[in-house]
Amino acid sequence: MLHSLTITLASPFPPEEAWLSVYTIRTSLLISGGVGFSLGISLFAISVLVDSGRTVFTILTWLAVLAGLGGFIGWLAAIFSSSSGSMDSAITLARSMYIIYVVWLATLGVRLAKEEPGEE
Repeated sequence: MLHSLTITLASPFPPEEAWLSVYTIRTSLLISGGVGFSLGISLFAISVLVDSGRTVFTILTWLAVLAGLGGFIGWLAAIFSSSSGSMDSAITLARSMYIIYVVWLATLGVRLAKEEPGEE
């Protein structure tokens, strides 16, 4: 990425076009990372759901699965949006799902820390 950024900034094009290329690279990395992260959290939450069985923790895990899918759909909407305003709205929606991820992951960590080493 640094190599392509250097080539972009050292190009003979006017600075506006160079910064547009940098913005395009940044946006594409942001969106592709968001798609991968949202899908990964979704799959991880599904695996925890399958492994944990029936517990009170199941509701929060289902929320994490839905938030992962919602974030994934938000990032996909940002990819296929035709205007900048709708892309920003989709990115804001997808980023808001991170709050649910953080709460779920913190709760999962506390739950796993409280378990006995031999317990499963």
